[in-house]
Amino acid sequence: MKGKWRFIKKWLFILYFIASIGIILYFTYQNYRMGNVEDREELLAAVIFDLYEVQSLTKEDVRDIEVFRSDAGIYPYFYNVLVTLENGSALSYTWGSPEKDYFDIDVYPK
Repeated sequence: MKGKWRFIKKWLFILYFIASIGIILYFTYQNYRMGNVEDREELLAAVIFDLYEVQSLTKEDVRDIEVFRSDAGIYPYFYNVLVTLENGSALSYTWGSPEKDYFDIDVYPK
């Protein structure tokens, strides 16, 4: 009976170890795939400031704001923010320099 209990404890430990490694790999992949939250939020905050303070848009002028991480590119250029306006046009924001001093804005008319 003692040998059977030792066998069960050994396999429970192995299963626990494998599950832990699996969870760590899953969250590491999610972080890689979605990107760092702070980096995305930094671009989003700069875009929101530009929309409301520089371009003088109101909340009613904006239909949708989406943050994307491109599959290709180098840091910080693979983060994009797409702003869809109520008039049907869209603005695409990306960082313009590695120091994140300014961003490039592409305008897509309706």
